[in-house]
Amino acid sequence: MALDISVDGFNPDGSPHLVIVSDGHVVMTGPITGQVTTSDGTLYDVTDPFIEVASEEHALQISDAIGAMHVSAGHPDFVNDPTKDSFGFVHVDSAGVEHVSDLATSDPIPTDATPSEG
Repeated sequence: MALDISVDGFNPDGSPHLVIVSDGHVVMTGPITGQVTTSDGTLYDVTDPFIEVASEEHALQISDAIGAMHVSAGHPDFVNDPTKDSFGFVHVDSAGVEHVSDLATSDPIPTDATPSEG
């Protein structure tokens, strides 16, 4: 397996336009670090933003495990999200089952909320 990631210019928002070429399955891991083990015992380090995996089954299991990690610990991209609190990440797994953090509040953060100055 080989994973090649290159930058081909920039998107309209200024972020790099990535070109990802692989002869296998690729998982975008997102902002997370650590390791995930699949049901057959294969260990993957999910620290890099993109990883190549052995099969579609592994990709689904890794995605589910990453989602579960975000549900339990919070997802950095959802902090102060207007529809969820800092730990309100919702993960819908590959079987279509929704998982919500026990730490989530039912009260959304108002969209017009501004930080208080201390």
